[in-house]
Amino acid sequence: MTTLVPIPKCTVTRTGATFALGASLEDLVFALNSFVAAHEETRWCIGDTINQIEERFAKKYDIAVQTTKYERSTLWSLASVCARVATSCRHEDLLFGHHEAVASLLPAKQRKYLALAASKSPRMTVAELRQIVRENEGTCEEGTEDCSPRNGAMKHITMLSIWTKQQDPSTWEKRRRAAVKQELAPLVEFYNRL
Repeated sequence: MTTLVPIPKCTVTRTGATFALGASLEDLVFALNSFVAAHEETRWCIGDTINQIEERFAKKYDIAVQTTKYERSTLWSLASVCARVATSCRHEDLLFGHHEAVASLLPAKQRKYLALAASKSPRMTVAELRQIVRENEGTCEEGTEDCSPRNGAMKHITMLSIWTKQQDPSTWEKRRRAAVKQELAPLVEFYNRL
């Protein structure tokens, strides 16, 4: 992990950054790159920590929302990407968004697309990677209702389906099994109404 290094001619606080009048363009670009790197690392760290809380204590979101004050959906998104993209598949030179774009795929395909994105110079944008995955994996037809933001539930259902195939509940502690059952109950109820 690249921790935030001292930034020349800059004072960093919890609420912002101030720069000395003599800060050069190079100083400011260095600061910007440092802040972007710290932001990317923080997203991974938050998601992985939430997953550890879930794995060990089966209290994923209650503790995370209370501690971070982030929206539950934001935390779910971070934890979901971290759970579905193994650390061995992650590329340090790519953004969290690149990994998010391939998170619904199986690990072999994740590695394939992430390697492709990392191999381009300049680096492939997140939007470009999403488009390539959409075209090659048939995740949705461009311009159809399936691609609309209103239909995000289907994406989450697909991700949940992939996650369930990767899990072995027999290895979980009783508390974790109970917590997952409670979280899945509304989905089972909805399924039964179909």
